[in-house]
Amino acid sequence: MKKPSSILTALADELIFLRAQQKALEQRGAAVRAQILSMIDQDVKDQTIPGGPGAQADVRIETRTSRRFDQTLLPNDVRWNPRYARHRTATYVRVVPHAPPPVYARFDMDVIDRYGT
Repeated sequence: MKKPSSILTALADELIFLRAQQKALEQRGAAVRAQILSMIDQDVKDQTIPGGPGAQADVRIETRTSRRFDQTLLPNDVRWNPRYARHRTATYVRVVPHAPPPVYARFDMDVIDRYGT
């Protein structure tokens, strides 16, 4: 096994930092989505709420139904038969942090407090 280079170490550090930021943004996005859904008429399936003056977007609520294949409904002799299976190989990059990375919040707290989130 080769000794890790400083470039590889720097890339690993950046990747762990980016994944922490991504997780924080996903959590914030889920909170904002929940707040939006709590403020709309739940009986209306599809609706558009126009943004006010200076808004960067309108809010479009859509309800979609999709069809999914549920393999658990198949008989076990079909589900576990190797003739009906395919193998897939994937390569993943996993970075194991030494310590939790710092999370930097960049939210305008006055705006957040004003809207009650």
